[in-house]
Amino acid sequence: MINKFIIGARIREVRKMRGLKQSELATMAGVHFGAISEYEVGWRMPSLRTFVKLAYGLKVPSDYLMGLTSEMHGKTGLNPLFDKIEKMGPRDIDLIGDFVDMLKARHIRDSEQAQHAR
Repeated sequence: MINKFIIGARIREVRKMRGLKQSELATMAGVHFGAISEYEVGWRMPSLRTFVKLAYGLKVPSDYLMGLTSEMHGKTGLNPLFDKIEKMGPRDIDLIGDFVDMLKARHIRDSEQAQHAR
């Protein structure tokens, strides 16, 4: 299970280790700096798109941010999709985010149609 408090603590840890301000990380991730604060204290979870941008900007595997590994470097293999996405540039990450949003909307629509059909 994904733990937003672990993710937040890891984001904060790596951000400070890299010498970044919340506003600088926010710019990299394309969010308001207040969102970074909310992620770091566990009040809020980043979207998939933002999460990938955070891992990319912090230069750590997504598995590390999720607390699935203690390795900050190298490929862990626990999340092959994230491993592939992390190697992409910001424009491609945005495109993937748009695709995920479209799939999510389709899933919601299909679920609602299935409920009405009953």
